[in-house]
Amino acid sequence: MESKKIILLVFRVLVGLTFIASAVLKLVSLESFELYVYSFGLFSYAASTFFARLLIMIELLLGVGITFCVLYKHVWRLTLAMLVGFSLFLIYLALFRADDNCHCFGNVVDLNATESIIKNIVLIGMLLLVRKQNEWHHSLKAYIVTISIMVSVFIPFFGFPMDSMYSLFYGDKNERFNPSVYDNVMELPEYSTMIDSSKNM
Repeated sequence: MESKKIILLVFRVLVGLTFIASAVLKLVSLESFELYVYSFGLFSYAASTFFARLLIMIELLLGVGITFCVLYKHVWRLTLAMLVGFSLFLIYLALFRADDNCHCFGNVVDLNATESIIKNIVLIGMLLLVRKQNEWHHSLKAYIVTISIMVSVFIPFFGFPMDSMYSLFYGDKNERFNPSVYDNVMELPEYSTMIDSSKNM
């Protein structure tokens, strides 16, 4: 019985740490992740940078919640929903885009859509096994939850401020493009179609 508890603990921590690692590695290669989100054409570049950080923030919060059993029932459901949603999205990528890297772990670990689907299936399996876990109770729980939320919000949005927002408030109003982003795009052939050299855009 004790060994079963240890195995379930390991599974739960692995799921939580995977989410935390995914968020941290996206931050390490944030500009490339922003461009990847932008490449789908669903949002403007400014909205893509915001969405990328929002996704990182959610992954951090879910990872901490799963690892430390904080608000566990709600966090467990949200984590499962996120994994299922990502898996459906990855199926779309596998069928229609065939990207070499789906950026699940930023640029640090290259996983294509098929490999990421397999990863998600394993995580979903472990998550289902740890569905019934005891809520963590500690006198410092409220402080830990508050600090976790603050850190998860601060790091993506303030530790790595959005170029588009900086340019909006402080940049040259006549500047037509962000040179650092342009240089990054130039290094990634799959994104070269976004550049209109004739207009410096």
